[in-house]
Amino acid sequence: RNYSGRASCRPERLSNSGERQPPNSEQCEAGQTACGARCCSAEERCDTQTSTCEPVLQCGAEETACGTSCCGAGERCNAGTLLCEPESSCAAGQVACGESCCTADERCNAQTSRCEPKPQCSAGETACGMSCCTADERCNAQTSACEPLSTPEQLERCYAPAAFGADSFTSEPALLVDEDGYEYLANHEVDAPFAQTLSVALWPLSASTAIEGTFDLSQEPFSYASCERCVLVIAGRSAEDQKYYLAREGTLSITEVGARRIAGSLANVRLAEVVIDERTLATSLVGGGCELEIPSLSFEYGEPDEPLDPHVEQCFLPASFASDQFRDFIYEYTANNYGYFYRAIELPATPATPFLELFIEVYDEGTGSFSLAGAETNCSSCYHFVIIEAKTSSGAMKTYVSRERNSVSDRAEQHRDGRAS
Repeated sequence: RNYSGRASCRPERLSNSGERQPPNSEQCEAGQTACGARCCSAEERCDTQTSTCEPVLQCGAEETACGTSCCGAGERCNAGTLLCEPESSCAAGQVACGESCCTADERCNAQTSRCEPKPQCSAGETACGMSCCTADERCNAQTSACEPLSTPEQLERCYAPAAFGADSFTSEPALLVDEDGYEYLANHEVDAPFAQTLSVALWPLSASTAIEGTFDLSQEPFSYASCERCVLVIAGRSAEDQKYYLAREGTLSITEVGARRIAGSLANVRLAEVVIDERTLATSLVGGGCELEIPSLSFEYGEPDEPLDPHVEQCFLPASFASDQFRDFIYEYTANNYGYFYRAIELPATPATPFLELFIEVYDEGTGSFSLAGAETNCSSCYHFVIIEAKTSSGAMKTYVSRERNSVSDRAEQHRDGRAS
């Protein structure tokens, strides 16, 4: 036969019996495809039923190729017959499957193009192929088979199950609010001695960053230092032996967020094992590390709306303090050549309550009672200061400096070993 426009012929292959054999791919020109006894050109397709070359369909912009036809608007391609059919062939709520239409109680078997009954799963179970996965199982999408969420081997290696069910992370939910943003926390404690904590953090880096809505986590920087919508799982055998997993893909939906409540959901989230620098939060992927999944999970936290003290609302702190306050956390005590510095914290009772820090500064030695009058002017002759900083969850801050009150200081020599009154 003549090929490539040249006046020469390629010999046909003959079998031992002398019969013609179809060409193989090596005997077809570049860009051609072997089809029966011929080689189809780039403008042709091979009809596998007749082993003949047919022109490739030139379908319009609004049409779809279907076998030897082009389906137009209002038509669909029947994958079983490769024929165009009206889209109305299946009633509302039905799905085309080969030559049939599957009802809402059926599913289409892609291998046989036949409708099959859906499994009748109980509450808390999930359909998976022809089976129902329990809360302790997950559906393998490739095999359509149920698999256990966790195995001893998985837990020993990754400190967490391969996937978390919809009822995971229900223990000790909490909402942390500070000047950085909002962080929802909850624990999962079912595989002792291993435990996992879920963190959903909203840390906007600019005023234009949206924190409510639906977000594609694959578009977030894969770094705990720069992500603005971060999903992190902390898995550990103990407080000193932990692994970190940062979301690299999936969907985060936030339907409500505020100083006292948050609500949202996660879907198809995949997390990869990372190392996070405690100081800079720089994040690096662990080569060959574990990966976790959260197929579907809803979360919610809320506190009752209580009226805020008018004085706290205006001034960010109460009008007076009790003698047992500022003992939640003795943050720091420092003695140096300049003086003696004490710092304590009053933790917020609720996310809406400001964060308070108490500073006591002493610039001379000796005991006794000292007047604090004039300290608010930062006078150079003042040696005793009491300062309170009040900061709201939105980042607004007010500073209060002592005046016209007395303070009592123990001997400064006693302060050097860390004891303070």
